[in-house]
Amino acid sequence: MSGTDEPHNKGQARQLLVKNAMVTVPKTLGPLATVDQVRLLFRDDHVHMALIVDIDGRLITTIDRSDIPSAVDGTVRARVFGALAGRTTHPDCLLTAVTFILKSTERRRLAVT
Repeated sequence: MSGTDEPHNKGQARQLLVKNAMVTVPKTLGPLATVDQVRLLFRDDHVHMALIVDIDGRLITTIDRSDIPSAVDGTVRARVFGALAGRTTHPDCLLTAVTFILKSTERRRLAVT
């Protein structure tokens, strides 16, 4: 890489948007998903947030591992444990800004809506 390309590339990196880095086909669960189904999803260490969507694929709520107490029966509907506040971002937000938010709040993921 030449010295003239480097500043340009750095400028591009600063302007990346969330949509440039997001998972485009995330794993989701339907509106009737149970706690057991969420727990099964979380067996995969790569999954940090469960996304509960309606029948049209629109986000209803998000569930983090810590949202569901271990004593909760697995047949309970999972969506009652979810939240959206502070857990979503827009695809056109600057990636650097969202990364700062993730680091400062010690979150691993935000749902893109």
